[in-house]
Amino acid sequence: MTFTLTRYTAPSELTHGGGIIEVAKATGIPPKHWIDLSTGINPNGWPVPALPASTWQRLPESNDGLEQAIQQYYSPDIKSRLTNFIITAGSQSAIQLLPQVFSKGTVWVPEEGYSEHPYWWDFFQHKVFLYSPNDLEQLLNQEKGTPLPFDTLLIINPNNPTTQTYKKIFLEKLLNIIKAEGKRLIIDEAFLDTQSEHSLLSHSNNKHVVILRSLGKFFGLAGIRCGVLFSHASLLNTVQQHLGPWQVATPSRWVATQALNDTKWQEEAKVTLKNTSCRLEKILQQYLSSNDITSLNRSDYFCSILFSNIEIQQTIYHQLQTHAILVRLFHNSPRLRIGLPKNEREWEKLTLALDKIQTIKITPKTKHI
Repeated sequence: MTFTLTRYTAPSELTHGGGIIEVAKATGIPPKHWIDLSTGINPNGWPVPALPASTWQRLPESNDGLEQAIQQYYSPDIKSRLTNFIITAGSQSAIQLLPQVFSKGTVWVPEEGYSEHPYWWDFFQHKVFLYSPNDLEQLLNQEKGTPLPFDTLLIINPNNPTTQTYKKIFLEKLLNIIKAEGKRLIIDEAFLDTQSEHSLLSHSNNKHVVILRSLGKFFGLAGIRCGVLFSHASLLNTVQQHLGPWQVATPSRWVATQALNDTKWQEEAKVTLKNTSCRLEKILQQYLSSNDITSLNRSDYFCSILFSNIEIQQTIYHQLQTHAILVRLFHNSPRLRIGLPKNEREWEKLTLALDKIQTIKITPKTKHI
């Protein structure tokens, strides 16, 4: 079976959500007036209380309760508690480190996805290719024993920004093929907390699997820089040697522990996120012309809109900016990602801005397929 994939070319710079200070300078609208819908994290994250004074005075220590909280949260079945993990400074430190600890080879990454993934594999001189969801389907359908065209397959589940979500049974079939060929599967599950039934954490002790989790998205705690890398013992030992001590600061460890143990908040947050994202989807469908949209997909954290051309994408992006609303603009496709408003004031402001956009007549010039 032949795959026609695109070789990755690193951009001159990587862009992400956020950056209110910079956009405020560019537009002349003070930061306090902006609504940031560009990050895709839970806007009503776990409510952080005042921290004990001791957290600011002590170096980070293992077994302060965080390891136990991680076990309980990520493997609630007490009979199969996971112990095969390392705590990292968010997913980012693991994303930058993994290409360094594996031998140079061929890596498949999603054609649309978190841009840090392909960048760092390419930076450390791996051969990086961009695949589509259809390519994964082809992998499952190829003849048994056919050599795999990669050493490492990276999957973002669910995908940011496309919202593509792979079911656990699909991933298990892929894993069986990858194991048989002695290759490697890395899954970024940063946005999977509200859909834990699709997680491959139960397979994370397999030597062919690496899984990344983060407290930044579901818990809305991007600022504490805390994530978890799950894998087999030999890789964890190597990773630990590279990372060294004190990856996550003591205050961050304390906050993470309390958040992971707060099961009542977690259950309420899952319901709230799903309801809020449905509300956002309906408003976008109401105010944006369907003729201008190729697809509108919803995750529990944001809506992802693929427009029919770049002119429409950029016009809507800039029109929202005139109302001091920042959304995520992508440069490799005519896509916008719009996060969830935090409160009714933000809903009202977004609705007003979208209502104004509806009256704009845009003549498409360039089609993107």
